[in-house]
Amino acid sequence: HDALRIGTEKITLPGVFLGYGVMTLDYSPDGRFLAAGSGFVDPRIFVWDTKTDKRVATLEGHQGFIADVTFSPDGKLLASASGDQTIKLWNTDTWQLEDTLVGHRDEVCSVSFSSDGSRLVSSGRDGRVHVWPASARRQDREAVVLPTGWSFSELNSFGGVLFPDVSPDGRTIVAISKQGKMRLLEMATLHERPVPDELGDDNVAGYWLSPNEILIGSRPPPRIKTWNISNNSITT
Repeated sequence: HDALRIGTEKITLPGVFLGYGVMTLDYSPDGRFLAAGSGFVDPRIFVWDTKTDKRVATLEGHQGFIADVTFSPDGKLLASASGDQTIKLWNTDTWQLEDTLVGHRDEVCSVSFSSDGSRLVSSGRDGRVHVWPASARRQDREAVVLPTGWSFSELNSFGGVLFPDVSPDGRTIVAISKQGKMRLLEMATLHERPVPDELGDDNVAGYWLSPNEILIGSRPPPRIKTWNISNNSITT
């Protein structure tokens, strides 16, 4: 649990995580850096240079385990979600902490950028989805909170909402609960859009293909569905 192996050559990257080992990984958009975090114990983030296979940074500042890490589309920021109920933004030129986003009331489970990098979406065990203006000035980074209405029993056993994904046009978020229920949340109005019953409740992941299409994965027996939200057509 104390090393990473990449590719057929099984390159071992230096670094020893405490506790449960590697939990989250993300490559920078240009493929130069690989960031990793460890679950349930270790509050550190390791960053390696993939050209030299050497660790270039150890990011310290969180007070809880690292649930998720993700690079911004332009590669200038690394966002980290933690069990300490915060999100941190790291400058990838200096690997210094740029900002700490506070708003979740429980462990933060996931974090992702919109495709244009202007927004940061996070979810937590509090059952809420937060949308942050990632490109704003530090003092202006206030979250829009999108309550999902899910009870604690509907949340993922590790965390809350399963990996929300923001549409390419930045208008809508898709999110999935522990039971596989899907929600569409409009960021402008904070309203929920209706979801066809035909999508069922066996969903585990949803990702935007375009502003009008969502790719959905389901539990075993595994199925892949495509949902066109403009006409509600579903293909399997």
